[in-house]
Amino acid sequence: MITGLRLVGRDLGRRYPGVVSIGRNAATFVSGEWVEVLLRAIYALAISRFLGPSDYGWWSYGFAVSAICITFAGMGTDMLLPKRIGQQGRGALAFMETSFTVRLVMLLVLGLVLGSYAMLGVDAASDDGGAVEQAVLLLLIPSIVFRGLSNWLRVASIGFEQARLSVRPMVIVRTTEVIIGLGLLFSGTGLFTLLALHATSWLLETALILPRIRRLAPMGLAIRAEEVREVVRDGAAIGLASALGFLLFGLPVVLLKSIIGEIELVGQFGLAMQLAMFAVMALLGVSAVAQAVLSRAVARDDRRAQLFGHLFMLGCLMLIVPVWLGGSWLGVPVVTFLLGKQYEVAGALLPVCFVLAITVTMANGYWQTLVLRGRILLAGLANGAAVATMVASAAPLLAQYDVAGVAYAAIIGGIVRTGLMAAFVTAASRVQKLT
Repeated sequence: MITGLRLVGRDLGRRYPGVVSIGRNAATFVSGEWVEVLLRAIYALAISRFLGPSDYGWWSYGFAVSAICITFAGMGTDMLLPKRIGQQGRGALAFMETSFTVRLVMLLVLGLVLGSYAMLGVDAASDDGGAVEQAVLLLLIPSIVFRGLSNWLRVASIGFEQARLSVRPMVIVRTTEVIIGLGLLFSGTGLFTLLALHATSWLLETALILPRIRRLAPMGLAIRAEEVREVVRDGAAIGLASALGFLLFGLPVVLLKSIIGEIELVGQFGLAMQLAMFAVMALLGVSAVAQAVLSRAVARDDRRAQLFGHLFMLGCLMLIVPVWLGGSWLGVPVVTFLLGKQYEVAGALLPVCFVLAITVTMANGYWQTLVLRGRILLAGLANGAAVATMVASAAPLLAQYDVAGVAYAAIIGGIVRTGLMAAFVTAASRVQKLT
């Protein structure tokens, strides 16, 4: 029987190499993602319990700001890089060098901007935690730089369909960070030491993955004139559109702090969002590993490529009811059992944050299809409309529903994003059939 299954597997591999490639790469990357999710979930629970809602609020706020910076610094390479490597392999070396160098420059510039804001725009003498905010933002600058570079390296490994090159160092570094971090927490360390440890972990991960990628493509720091146009012009358009989409994830915490200003409530919402995001990271991993093969399907004008967006959305929709019910039944009991009564609000917010994470994610298949077909403007318009809807509705929904209001605003934005992108992909497919 085992021999028969092997023969069937080999036959499928010959007939559908793209599907097998997606499956193998997805299994490696998603398994690594789940290990990372588990480690980070344990770490997040420990940090929140030992630091308390107030300091965890600063932790959540700082990481929301840093994640937004990293996304804007991406310049679309998370989409362009797997496409070029998937199509050209080692022939994409010049593009790799240019995109890596541009990302490094963007990360350094945004780090400088954030540092300037922390020093000049934050009143360290204020009574509402200005000194803490200033220190948090400054300590996160190294994390922004090295996490941004590590993300680029992870995407490159996926483009080469060699996800294991990044997964193993990722698991080793995250495990080391968690072990050391837990030891520091038990010894009574504070927020700032944990932030310094976090920055060091991303530096280490970058140092471990970079040589592995360079063995596949001996890249260096260089800006190639023939690739600047695609990296800067096309990348800037994709990067802006992508960053607008990410704001549906990252901006709610910042909006909550700006509108309400109670850092303890930011900690409650931040914890619920963090746990919800852990639950949907596997979905993000599946869409990421499909990128290289999907790019080849789009390049061949394979009309079945549009089905990926529909199937991905359907899979997300099927998860909403189970996670809502599970969060409603188990959220408060489990969170308060693990973290104490101080996080009861976070447990109550868990169901709506689960729905938020899934709703905002479910358009990712359409997003990838639009970008690969060059419909970047349409994708950006959908993301921009979604963010504008969220921002416009946040304050009134917060006034009516308290902390959950900002989650409802993001859910509405996610629905707008999915509806518009589905319509754009369908319209583009009809135009393709006519031509």
